Amino acid sequence: VRRPAAPPPPAPAPSAPAPRRRQGTKRRGSGQPPSAPGGPDDERRRRKRERNLREQERTHRITERIAELRDAIAEAGVPSKPDRHSTLVSVVGYIRTLQDRSRRLDGEMRGLLETIAGAGRLAGDGGSTSGGSSSSCGGARRSRGGGGAP
Repeated sequence: VRRPAAPPPPAPAPSAPAPRRRQGTKRRGSGQPPSAPGGPDDERRRRKRERNLREQERTHRITERIAELRDAIAEAGVPSKPDRHSTLVSVVGYIRTLQDRSRRLDGEMRGLLETIAGAGRLAGDGGSTSGGSSSSCGGARRSRGGGGAP
């Protein structure tokens, strides 16, 4: 008893051929072959490489400066996350804090200078009106006047 032969398996469906691309070349929008060495394409590539190098150097310098800022605020005890944005936000906040502190200290210093100038005027007036006993009194005033802060 012979069995009938099985039909052959179906042939695979034809698939679309994969797009062919030359290795090591970039796509060109014009479809033109590459130009001869020293031509306009070489000049464009050279300028593009130089521009990319300059941008990489600029990015590297910015990264270094942000790292310096991160170290500076860490030394100052300012909390910050290690990413660039958080570092810059923390630096801006710290600068504003320092500016406020500077304004406050400038005001205190002006007040102290005014107190010292007033004490000097009092000491000068006391010494010229009467003899030696008033000058010792002026010294007492100076020590009291210089001790108080506004």
